[in-house]
Amino acid sequence: MASLYLDIINDLKKRIFKPVYYLYGSESYFIDAITDYIQHQVLQDFEKDFNLTVFYGLDANVGKVVDAARRYPVGATHNIVIVREAQHLRTDEEDSLQKYLEKPTPSTILVLASKSEKNKHLKKLSSEARKQIVEAEFKKLYESEIPAWIKNYLAAHRYNIEEEALQMLAEYTGTEIEVIVNECSKLFLNLKEGTTIRPEHIEEFIGISKEYSIYELFRHLAYKNRAMATRIAMRYAADAREYHPVRVAATLFPLFYKVWLYHLLPVKTESHAAAVLGINRFFLKDYLAAARNYPPEKCNRILRRMNYYDLRAKGVDNQSTSPGEITREMILYILSV
Repeated sequence: MASLYLDIINDLKKRIFKPVYYLYGSESYFIDAITDYIQHQVLQDFEKDFNLTVFYGLDANVGKVVDAARRYPVGATHNIVIVREAQHLRTDEEDSLQKYLEKPTPSTILVLASKSEKNKHLKKLSSEARKQIVEAEFKKLYESEIPAWIKNYLAAHRYNIEEEALQMLAEYTGTEIEVIVNECSKLFLNLKEGTTIRPEHIEEFIGISKEYSIYELFRHLAYKNRAMATRIAMRYAADAREYHPVRVAATLFPLFYKVWLYHLLPVKTESHAAAVLGINRFFLKDYLAAARNYPPEKCNRILRRMNYYDLRAKGVDNQSTSPGEITREMILYILSV
């Protein structure tokens, strides 16, 4: 999916256009980024007055959208018609949009940007018509897909990144693509193309402290390093806004879940374990240490207790315990198991 986004953007930059772009799905960042590029970059400013029309699905009339798409460009190579929030665009009795999609105007770029998980408008089109259409579905990325997406995104901008720095960035940004892009832009502003991004770059330009990252906490818990894990617990407790227990639990849970899954693997070679668990082999040693210190029954207890702390942090059966105290208690509990 992310590679599809980069493919579309790269074609647009090369001025390789299709008559219709049908973009839909739950990940709005990709949809907006492609739509914004077509709206702002394809035409020069003086060409936009006569050759750019933007509709919004809730207020748009299908007939007017089709009429605008059938126009020929005036003093420009292309006529651009964009329908944002196209999931609200209703078809008319004549189904004129479907008729247009069967035979779109070659000099028009029609963008249907739909924030819906369903393909509402591309129905019963001939195979010949589909050749004229870029149909792209963009779903939310899973947490396990984020590191690879960041790596590819950085590579597309001619940057490399060390595995430890990648882990820090992925942990910090979560699954929101817009947040990832914004944080990467800080690196682009401060580092030359071709730079290999290291943990110290992440600390300096994004403000993430490796020493107090949640993955660093997991590492100390994995090795039962009580002194450092307790130190991080106290730091988290003192800054519950930055290290809220819901966030800490949500990040630690999948890490310990992978430790539990490791115990269930019939084949425990490093290459097999790394592939099945979706772990970079650079970090596998930390999971192996956790597996030695936390057998299956302990993993089960930790996972159940993290669910308990998550609910308490959200106010369930909790009248007075502060978020910071919940985080501290959760970390110390894991150490004690």
